[in-house]
Amino acid sequence: MKIKIVISTLLIILYSCSFFSKSKRSVSSINPSEFDLLTESIQVIDLVATRELNGDSCDRLLDSLISDYQLVSPMNIELKILQNDGQKILANSFKARLALHSILSILPTNCRKKLTQLSSLIRRSEEYVGVHYFKDNQMSADLIKFEDQPIPLFDKNSFSKIHLGKDLSSLDSFKFENGDIVIFKGTGFFSSNMSIPFQPSLEFSHISIVHVDEKNQEIKAVVSSPNVGMVEVKIEDALRFGSIGMLIIRAKDQDLAAKASNIIFDNVQSKTRNKSKIQKMHSTLDELISDAYYNASNGEFIFPEIHTSSNYDQRQAIEQNRYPKDKLMMASKLEFDSRFNILIDSVDYRFIRDSWRKDAVMAEIFQWLSKANASKFALSSLKKIGDSLLSYLEKSDMQYFQKNEKWMSYEMLSEMLAKYDNEKFLELKKAILER
Repeated sequence: MKIKIVISTLLIILYSCSFFSKSKRSVSSINPSEFDLLTESIQVIDLVATRELNGDSCDRLLDSLISDYQLVSPMNIELKILQNDGQKILANSFKARLALHSILSILPTNCRKKLTQLSSLIRRSEEYVGVHYFKDNQMSADLIKFEDQPIPLFDKNSFSKIHLGKDLSSLDSFKFENGDIVIFKGTGFFSSNMSIPFQPSLEFSHISIVHVDEKNQEIKAVVSSPNVGMVEVKIEDALRFGSIGMLIIRAKDQDLAAKASNIIFDNVQSKTRNKSKIQKMHSTLDELISDAYYNASNGEFIFPEIHTSSNYDQRQAIEQNRYPKDKLMMASKLEFDSRFNILIDSVDYRFIRDSWRKDAVMAEIFQWLSKANASKFALSSLKKIGDSLLSYLEKSDMQYFQKNEKWMSYEMLSEMLAKYDNEKFLELKKAILER
């Protein structure tokens, strides 16, 4: 069943005032021998542990770290570092993201948004390291039958690489609890369509909530299914959903989470006799979860903690395509909600290149729409032109890899699209902009 559903360089330096006085650098100005991702992630961890990164210093520190992590590129990272130190980099980068998550509640709003951007850039850097460290063949997710793939968490043969939160000693010690939330990054253009247009850009696109029956301990999940709406499925079927990444989080208030989960499952189970009411009141599962928490807490628990606005001035277009408005809860926002703990973070590196290309394509298309002040567009039109761009980008990315043994950075993919001048492509672009 298919469900609707990031470094930089920090020159090897001591902590000193030079950390705050770095000039703006271009990618080409960095010496690869000075590019140390391991040092970078360890520094983030230390800044949090020593409380040097706090509500007073966060603005300038986060700006500097963001500037560093934006410099990820094949020109700045030696292949032998990716191959030899990949596991250490990945492990410490995840710890850095956990450290940043642990201080969300003490930061002012402007810094929380910057932390969101930094954490997303660190995640993207992990993806770049992972596709070089792990030898998984890169492939299009569109060619995979995910129902036939090993199930993440449940099957040791699963292709997903897993990081465990600080509360888990091993994967075997993990058990789902009532109200756990699973968020996914899907594999198609729709998933990129749901994350790219927002600032800071979002990683995940789809959501599911877990329900554990109090009597028989049966574990199920509520998911959103195309043309059906919200449905309850076995947890194995929910995890089998085709995704590049998956994040499992747990509310710190477990009693509240269980109440919210019970409300949702009661609603979904009664959809046969109240189908029209449920569909009209909750057009997305995100909304249903948001309302359930609000009601279970007597109006005290409100989503989201961090508001997300559109990257592009496309309010009408966004509303036309049912993007959640600024104050609605979205799947990705939960990754940066201080009221939840991160339990498991997994990624299937086989589809990273495919996902990056699709994200780059959608970002390019939304920039056209913004420049043209387009107020209406159809997802079918985006799919048509997206397929054309994706084919070109895949070929260019593969040619670069075959020549350099390293993949393009996300910024390089975007640059390739900006200068693409294929005649058929230009006709498609013109057709969209003149709608």
